[in-house]
Amino acid sequence: MTEHINDILLERFVLGDTTIPNDQGEQIKLHFRECEGCAERFREMKEYHDEVYSLVQAQQQALVGTQNVLPSHPSAERIFVNVPRSVQWNPVVRFVIRYPVAASFSIISLVAMMLFVMLKPVTKDQNPSYAEAKEGFLIAYNRAGEVLFKNKMFPEFDFEKSSAKYSTYSQENFFTVADVDGDGANEVLCHLGISKKYFPECNTILCFNANGSERWRYQFQRNVVAGTKMYADGFFVQYFSVKDFDRDGKCEVLALLRHIAEFPCAIILLDAATGKSKSEYWHSGWLQTIGTFQPAGSKTFKIVATGVNNGFHSAVTLLLDPRRLSGQSPSTPELQLHGIGKGTEEYYVTFPQIGPKQFISRPYNYATVVITGDKLLVYVYEELERQNHGVAVVQFDQSLRYINLSPHDNFVGFITKKRSEGYTKLSEPLEYFVHYKDSIRYWNGEKFVRDLVPANSLHPP
Repeated sequence: MTEHINDILLERFVLGDTTIPNDQGEQIKLHFRECEGCAERFREMKEYHDEVYSLVQAQQQALVGTQNVLPSHPSAERIFVNVPRSVQWNPVVRFVIRYPVAASFSIISLVAMMLFVMLKPVTKDQNPSYAEAKEGFLIAYNRAGEVLFKNKMFPEFDFEKSSAKYSTYSQENFFTVADVDGDGANEVLCHLGISKKYFPECNTILCFNANGSERWRYQFQRNVVAGTKMYADGFFVQYFSVKDFDRDGKCEVLALLRHIAEFPCAIILLDAATGKSKSEYWHSGWLQTIGTFQPAGSKTFKIVATGVNNGFHSAVTLLLDPRRLSGQSPSTPELQLHGIGKGTEEYYVTFPQIGPKQFISRPYNYATVVITGDKLLVYVYEELERQNHGVAVVQFDQSLRYINLSPHDNFVGFITKKRSEGYTKLSEPLEYFVHYKDSIRYWNGEKFVRDLVPANSLHPP
């Protein structure tokens, strides 16, 4: 190739035109080594297109942020010819002066490209990533923190200003996002039990689509009878969690509902895609805490709940399988709910009350639970002189097998203080725990026994 390369072919080569035959491309490269003029034109034209590309990319970044949405510049292989460079003007200006015809077409292309970039709509991520309960609104955000929707709820719907902030649960147990139907897009779920002031709607669980429209609404409404007494509908959602609890490949909503004034308490499982009830378990007494965990080496979940059994006036801890959730807890005959069968709890444990009788304000104790690693820490409380005092911390494995016991500092401090105030007949603090372990009882389906046994070992439900 002895003649100079024409402008059109040179620009096609600069832009990496793949229709140029390989042998012709090699000849062009060889020509650059032999012709200083064409090599200089190649450099000028390439610098010009690099500058144009930079301007377009800068405009794109100004519109959509720092994300690089343009592909790499499709320029030809970089050819560096050993030709000395003189001091140069701005490559765009110089190219326009020296090659006005070629530059005019490039300028038109540049303007068209910039108009396309400026007018092209920027696609907004419409998939909810997290949610917030704030100032009476449920607000959904995408991953970039942009608001997707803002649904008005009620004035007390504010996690930071509600008592829910100080509960044992996290905000994900009041509002959360999850892909409830497996289509790859998240929905937003919440319950209205964040404030009992919003009665009677505090029994409601809601699911919203990504655009904020309501997908489904579930309200827990029951009138239950125990003995000769009816407990009228009046429940509130205390807790919920969204996972595939029964390992069937679909999400469920697990929820704990307490009666607003009386003793009945229910654990329910809903189909997260439709809001339809799948199963429910009733407990004779308030459950204070509930949580879920996967036992070591298992693919299934377990439910652990703690609270008080009103019939037995005792702190309790129970273990449930979400795949078999039905019936009601053991209790005394007068507190058994009509029309509900035997419960499917795997283990059911009660704890003794050991506080000095002259200081006990309520005739029952209660328990809470903390799941830590592969251990369950059960905190047992008693009301002494009208104040709740931690009494013991009992450690179990994930099958509610006893591991050890630690006296709670609150109880030790209370007894020590009373002895210093003149109650010298009180035992030393640690003496109250001598028989504590032996007083822990397991339900076997008919009665409480000392040994660890499944709750329905005698009469499976």
